[in-house]
Amino acid sequence: MTESVTPLFVPISLVRCLLLSLCLVPFLSSAALPRIVGGESVAGEQWQAVSLQYGRGNGIYHFCGASIIAERWLLTAAHCVNANGIDANRDGLLDQPVSAFIGQSELGLSNRTDYRLEVAAIIIHPDFDAYTLANDIALLYLADAVTGPTAALGEEHIDELAQNNAIHRAFGWGATDRAGVNFPSTLQQVDLEHITCQYNDVPQHVYCAGGQALKDACFGDSGGPAYVLQQGRWLQYGITSFGAAGRCGSAGLPTAFTFVPAFKPWIKQQQGLLHFGLTPVFERISQRQTVQLFNTSTSAMNIARVSLSSSAKLTWFDDCTGQRLEPDEFCNLQILLEGQNDLINDVVLEAISETGITAIKRFAIALEADNQVEDLDRAAGQAGGGAIGWLNLFIALMILRERAKLD
Repeated sequence: MTESVTPLFVPISLVRCLLLSLCLVPFLSSAALPRIVGGESVAGEQWQAVSLQYGRGNGIYHFCGASIIAERWLLTAAHCVNANGIDANRDGLLDQPVSAFIGQSELGLSNRTDYRLEVAAIIIHPDFDAYTLANDIALLYLADAVTGPTAALGEEHIDELAQNNAIHRAFGWGATDRAGVNFPSTLQQVDLEHITCQYNDVPQHVYCAGGQALKDACFGDSGGPAYVLQQGRWLQYGITSFGAAGRCGSAGLPTAFTFVPAFKPWIKQQQGLLHFGLTPVFERISQRQTVQLFNTSTSAMNIARVSLSSSAKLTWFDDCTGQRLEPDEFCNLQILLEGQNDLINDVVLEAISETGITAIKRFAIALEADNQVEDLDRAAGQAGGGAIGWLNLFIALMILRERAKLD
């Protein structure tokens, strides 16, 4: 099905742009993200498929997909929310809060607040590589709980899927044509056959599906889920990761998916820790920002200590040390920027519970640099908050254009 997005009250749009330097975000919104080609519309509520969105001006923009795996947890691709830029500045939309459009297949309802939840924390796999797209997986912790079904994660080994000729059902709101011009307002799905990856240097824990002409998941659906039907249950085995850039729907060029079962131990571990929330953005001296510390586990935690170190001149107010956080509760840290000692000022926040559970957040403040702030959590090998590193994503996808060539 091919149709254009119809705005309702709040425009939902993905605009194609020819010059990266003049309109980076719109270009990447349409040309650098996977799409469903040759699929069909999905009617009714699809709780397990989520549209990740950001606000810009008066509009709300879909940029990636995700799936609901628990009442406060979404699963997506790390490259969708990676904020590790190539320099010390924020790239693209790092200052934009991310929200999740949940429970509906029609993007025209995105203006409805009862279908939208804010993302409170972003946890990127510590071994994610933005250039090879190895370990392309991230967790999003929601500010409020979701009611309704959640996605069950698969169990089989990747070789068993190949032996069983598994059919993978992928979901997304990306473009529905090979040119990347037409975008649907309704969630799309497509069934793809398991196939040997035809690309060079495929990372570990990646599988491929598709490769049929005019039937593909490529530009627009990054981060979205792929399910396999097993014993009457749809289980999530994949996260849409990458494909043949500019050649979606081409015969012999399948979509590559992150193999979810390989990361189940990491997912379970992250769901029982302390996590700092989104990275604060400082744009001027004397500005105060709040950083939240969440207990994402199922047991209460007593916060023993919180520390902050920085090359910037900061005054901070600790409302966390000594606090007892029940499951899903949070405390606040207030940070006041009083001045800079360097062009780029590193900040490290660390919190530790009485049982030794630790959360670490690293970011930078650079008021005189373009866009001021870069989230350094992923670069430092830590899970934590962040937003969208569009420039980094663009560079990674340029590399993928070369990788996507047949052996």
